[in-house]
Amino acid sequence: MNKYNNTFSALLVACAATVAAVPQVAAESALYAVAPPQDAAFVRWLDTPASHAAFGIDFADVDGTEFRFFPATGVDGAEAGATYSMLTGADGSPVTIREPGRSDPTKVHIVFVNATDAAARVVVAGKDAVVIGETAANAAGIRGVNPVKATLAVESADGAELGQVDLTLRRGQDVTIVARESGVVLVEDGFGAGPDAN
Repeated sequence: MNKYNNTFSALLVACAATVAAVPQVAAESALYAVAPPQDAAFVRWLDTPASHAAFGIDFADVDGTEFRFFPATGVDGAEAGATYSMLTGADGSPVTIREPGRSDPTKVHIVFVNATDAAARVVVAGKDAVVIGETAANAAGIRGVNPVKATLAVESADGAELGQVDLTLRRGQDVTIVARESGVVLVEDGFGAGPDAN
């Protein structure tokens, strides 16, 4: 008889703990935006007009440069887990660039998006140290690094400097260097809502 009382008591304690946890889980869920689906891909607009749809999906709000998620299943050209940047190419037309994966969560990542019409690379300014090697036009490169403070320069294949950016990176921060014929800009990476957010 005592065996049944212990089992019943344990069952009551488990039920009470579950019921008590439900409001807490609901309260925490209210703190966060809608979670990306399991098959999410991520896209951001670095300079293209908001009217430029990504993968045929019209995002409600594309202000800023945050990555927005969308379900990749059934979307032509999209891959789950991938990140894409939309921007205006050197010829003025919209370009979608798939970025390399961010494979090491212990590192901060420097992404290089080359929107020029020729190959370019990222180096430490004033030194011969290559940070991200030759990257084709309308393509992206990446490098995982420890938190660092440095001035980086983007060079064309013939060694001409397109511009410089000053970096001070901390843990958990990823940045993107965008190169164009007119110069170089630095964008801090961030994540926003999906296409149905607004």
